[in-house]
Amino acid sequence: MNLQETIWPSTEIDPRDKRQHHFQGSAICVRGHQFSTRLEPKEPEFIPDKCTTCGKEILVKCPNCNNRIRGHKAGNGLFEFNDIPNPGFCDVCAYLFPWASRADKIYELENRLDAEDIDEDNRKIINTELEKLINPNLSEEDQHRIWARVSEKAGQALRNPAVTQLIENIASKVIVARMGL
Repeated sequence: MNLQETIWPSTEIDPRDKRQHHFQGSAICVRGHQFSTRLEPKEPEFIPDKCTTCGKEILVKCPNCNNRIRGHKAGNGLFEFNDIPNPGFCDVCAYLFPWASRADKIYELENRLDAEDIDEDNRKIINTELEKLINPNLSEEDQHRIWARVSEKAGQALRNPAVTQLIENIASKVIVARMGL
């Protein structure tokens, strides 16, 4: 794995400047298995091309903008020892990573719907309904009711291919079929 092709924010290029905080980089497989959250731009570390847990590709940079994937915060004598969750989004371009959680995908759906022509009252209802879908323990029937309300309020905005693709990734096949997507 080659870190040299990875773009690092200018404030993170020289992590030896202990006067300021910076974020280290991460190496995470596309299924979300962490290899490292402490990569530094000037300190090469061996990173395998494939995950030793599942065999999938390991990413060290955002597939969209090539910036490092955010890891631990360091600098000014700070060194975190705790585990950190995988970021759902690139902190530079807001790309949704492949390992994103259900909540991250719903936030991305809200972001995409915000770009659509939906009146403000309907947008508020849609966002309230989508927040309910973050709960992974909702029954299929409750999810269907929520998606039906989102569909009613969003109208043609759900026909945008990028929106439809996200919904297909979040909702069950049965619900997607019931929505006519």
